[in-house]
Amino acid sequence: MKSLENVSNNHRKEDLKLLFYGILVGIAAGGLSSFYRYIIHGIEGIIGGIVNISRSHFYIYPIIFIALIFISFLVTKIKKMSRFCGGSGIPQVEAEIKGYINPNPVKVLLAKIFGGALTALAGFSVGREGPSIQIGAMSGKLVSRKLKKNKTVEKFLITCGASAGLAAAFNAPVAGILFAVEEVHRHISKKLLVVCMAATITADLVSKILYGTETVFNFSMAEKLPLVNYWTLILFAVVLSVLGVLYIFLMEFFMKIQDGLNLKKEFKLIPYFLLPIVILIFTPNLLGGGGFLMKELQTVDFPIYMLILLFIVKLLFSIICFSSGVPGGIFFPILVLGATVGTIFGKIIDPIYINSFIILGMAGYLTAIVRAPLTSIILIFEMTGNLSYLLPLSIVCLITYSIPNYLKSLPIYEYLLERLMEREHIATSKDGEKMTMSIVVEIGSEIENKKIKEVEFPKGMLIINIDRGVEEIIPNGETTIINGDVINVLVSENKLFDTFNALQKICQNN
Repeated sequence: MKSLENVSNNHRKEDLKLLFYGILVGIAAGGLSSFYRYIIHGIEGIIGGIVNISRSHFYIYPIIFIALIFISFLVTKIKKMSRFCGGSGIPQVEAEIKGYINPNPVKVLLAKIFGGALTALAGFSVGREGPSIQIGAMSGKLVSRKLKKNKTVEKFLITCGASAGLAAAFNAPVAGILFAVEEVHRHISKKLLVVCMAATITADLVSKILYGTETVFNFSMAEKLPLVNYWTLILFAVVLSVLGVLYIFLMEFFMKIQDGLNLKKEFKLIPYFLLPIVILIFTPNLLGGGGFLMKELQTVDFPIYMLILLFIVKLLFSIICFSSGVPGGIFFPILVLGATVGTIFGKIIDPIYINSFIILGMAGYLTAIVRAPLTSIILIFEMTGNLSYLLPLSIVCLITYSIPNYLKSLPIYEYLLERLMEREHIATSKDGEKMTMSIVVEIGSEIENKKIKEVEFPKGMLIINIDRGVEEIIPNGETTIINGDVINVLVSENKLFDTFNALQKICQNN
């Protein structure tokens, strides 16, 4: 009993320090993610210059050809340096939170920043947001290592670093917090919220100091969609849902093709790095994550058939680029694809509402693919600075969340995590270091008003204490659990996620 009290006291003392740690992580993650954002922004300017030169000077194509092959070799070398730097980085962060991998944070940071920069320079249709999340997470891990914290604190700092990375990438601190809860950590607690708030607000402040307070997107909302036209939202959401399922299907298809390429590792990326030349010749506005296309959607009056063609090419280009395994994310390309669908739909319904459908398309398509509706809604609000569309956004995202689930389409990051586990042959049976976690007992749950000895808790966990308001209870078998209790448990690192899922079933009102 005394040892449990010591563990509990140490646990509470560490909680008081988490706010300060979150601020440190916010500075580190915000600084590095903003640095990465600065690099990518500069590269977009370079690509714009190359596009302009290529229109009148055809001699540049052989130079680009050689440069792309050279870059493919460099990216291959970088991926060898850190095998967990490929892709968006979000599945890797989730795997680390669950205790399945333990990469070197310095190697991942260097590989992600420079590998992502080279990939962007090649014109790949990948975003900076996923990499920013991994950069933020590894910043959190690095801060934890420097402070010599235990695994429990390290997981918290990795999570708040991930949220800070998204906040810095999009100037979206609230979306960063929600993403940490919905996608990375997969459960909520006061402690997690506080440390993530400290990190995201700090990171957002760093980003705003460097880039100003302007939102990422600027849309003039002269005409709002009237209530009598809300029936179109259902149709629009169904279209986005089907296209979201198609996106995940095509991602699986092209990743299987990538697995089957019978080439040496040194040459495996070359076919992918030659694809941007084709895009440069025929549709240069589709190069990069989508910034060029997003600007044109607001300034150029494309006919519907051209928008459909741009969507198809951008969809395939983005998926093929990401399936190659290069460092780069899918967030921004997904938003641009959703905006393109919104433009098409707006033209069909009424061109005066195009900007409305662009906003709805971005949030709805992101939800259909990622399956994080709260993050999608708040992210679009923070990126556009417009809260007046909260109701239609909620309607669209609710539908685009439900239909793909009904069709049994895996969320993209869940699929990518499963693929990571299979490819790396990651064992999930090792116990790992001991960690603490918390869960709240809800009204009407299975264990409400039961004694601890009457409850069948998951095996391998130990209840440290129970927080009941301001009171801390060191429990025994006769302790009665009531609603609102916060149960703090000790569990092995690699059983953390499964234990939490098991506790949810008995502690929540199902």
